Amino acid sequence: MSSNAVSSNLQADSATDVTADSDENPVPHFVPESSDTSTISSDKNPDAPAAADLRFLRIILTVFAAVFGCQWLMATRDQPTVLDVERGAKFEDTFRVNVNTASWIEWMQLEQIGITLAHRIVADRELNGPFTSVDDLRRVSGIGERTLEQIRPWLTISHEHEETYPEFAR
Repeated sequence: MSSNAVSSNLQADSATDVTADSDENPVPHFVPESSDTSTISSDKNPDAPAAADLRFLRIILTVFAAVFGCQWLMATRDQPTVLDVERGAKFEDTFRVNVNTASWIEWMQLEQIGITLAHRIVADRELNGPFTSVDDLRRVSGIGERTLEQIRPWLTISHEHEETYPEFAR
């Protein structure tokens, strides 16, 4: 079959479009009969949102930007004020352990006194009577001169022991 015959057969078919390539061989391009190429627009994308959707999106974004902008302005405008601090009296450590009335728990508040030594101090006081001075603590096994000097600033002595230990009252 000659190329002219193919060409005439293809041209007779209304659904076929024939174009020639560079070698003078016709290449058929089939176009469906039901398609109307005049209504197809290359500008329209079937997946594109409708104009109403875009308008709604613009409104939502504008409202969001306005609210966010107002919040940002309010946050940057309101700066915290500096508080005036009123200083109280100078702190003085008033914690003292009364050697004649302190329990073993109070003795343990001192850094150098552990649970065993605290129990020994209380037992010595109950067994041998109240301490007459802070230096009397040396009679307790485990308290030497160095330990006594380290805890001396936190020790006090009172004679309230007369009510606690009436048998040792003068």
